[in-house]
Amino acid sequence: MPEANKKTAYSVGVGNIPNQIHELAGRTGIEFNVMCLGDKKVGKKMFLKTIFGVDVCGEECDERCGDIKRWEHVIVENGFHLKLGVAVTSNIRETESVSGYIEKEMKQYLKGYTDQRAEMAAKDGRVHLFFYFFSVHRRRLSEKALKLLEKIGKMTNLIVVVPKGDILTENEKKRLFRDIRGQLTERSIRLYENTFQQPVFSVSGEKEHQVAGHERSRSEIVHGRKYSWGTVDSRDPNLYSFESLRDVLIRKETYGLIQSAQKKQTEMYGGVRK
Repeated sequence: MPEANKKTAYSVGVGNIPNQIHELAGRTGIEFNVMCLGDKKVGKKMFLKTIFGVDVCGEECDERCGDIKRWEHVIVENGFHLKLGVAVTSNIRETESVSGYIEKEMKQYLKGYTDQRAEMAAKDGRVHLFFYFFSVHRRRLSEKALKLLEKIGKMTNLIVVVPKGDILTENEKKRLFRDIRGQLTERSIRLYENTFQQPVFSVSGEKEHQVAGHERSRSEIVHGRKYSWGTVDSRDPNLYSFESLRDVLIRKETYGLIQSAQKKQTEMYGGVRK
């Protein structure tokens, strides 16, 4: 067998394969599904709006599965289509419904994919990324939350978000990070390994705010929260992780997230045919 790095006598077109992949993705787009779990009024929808740049969670959801609401949105940029699916739930006590939803979507995809009668490609609702919103007031993850994250971490990519991180001092943030990291490490729960190995501190609120000229150099819409003394901007890179998170998840790691989640779920449910 020839050496792996040995050059061929003439070009056979192998070097053009990346262009083929790029062209195929450009024609069909890709499907990317995220899920959020957290208390009510912590800013889950505003968090997603800040990350993806569009209001992905409208007034009416496209689909409902118990307490889980789902929206679908197509983001077009430079002619490329990202088919974004978003599932959101505030029912943090019914953890079985959350893991059950991920399992259901995986099984449905596998069933459609293996169904020889299917004339079209199976709709891909598999969850590629899971955001867990940890209440800043709790300080430690509960046993129930740890059990859920232990399961979720084996099923898909996991990122912990601490909403309203603007109420914490730098020392409090460091202490919270140390405590959460210690709990996760003790249970061998892994966050998305290629990027954030610490909680993402956010300042997400429920509203956009019009910031007047005396608060900023110009009037503009800010994603964040308003106080009597001014407005906290979630895009401030010196305080919060939105910009770096978006840069990693969207500009650099979207395809890697999809591949990583598919690998985990196929290993877990590859034998499912019902």
